[in-house]
Amino acid sequence: MEDVAAHLAETIRARPERLTTLAQRVPEADYAPDELEQLLRGFEQMLLEDLDGQGHTARDLYLETAIPAVVASGRTPAMLASGITRFGILLSSDIAADLDRERRAEGIAWLADFFARFCSDVTETAVREAST
Repeated sequence: MEDVAAHLAETIRARPERLTTLAQRVPEADYAPDELEQLLRGFEQMLLEDLDGQGHTARDLYLETAIPAVVASGRTPAMLASGITRFGILLSSDIAADLDRERRAEGIAWLADFFARFCSDVTETAVREAST
């Protein structure tokens, strides 16, 4: 799995603009351009940190700062879960096209696991924030 994670990280680093391009296709991501870029850069840091096996500092920061701000702006937990699902499918499909055939299934499985954990964590945080 290490080899696949390294290849996924390399693929993401090679085309960082793909995050913005794909997020623009997600109706729930209708943020101001500077807000969207800030959210995507934080997401990219979190994803690469996970791929590089460097812990969860970026993920913790994202959940503690970005998600409460997004909820405070009026986004519901359901809206966040829906947007993450759409973005996860788009990003996984886009990255899969860049993966070698031998690594594709394992890469997609890694991304599916990542997005499942991320969606769960974001939804849990958003529910908690919405109830305060």
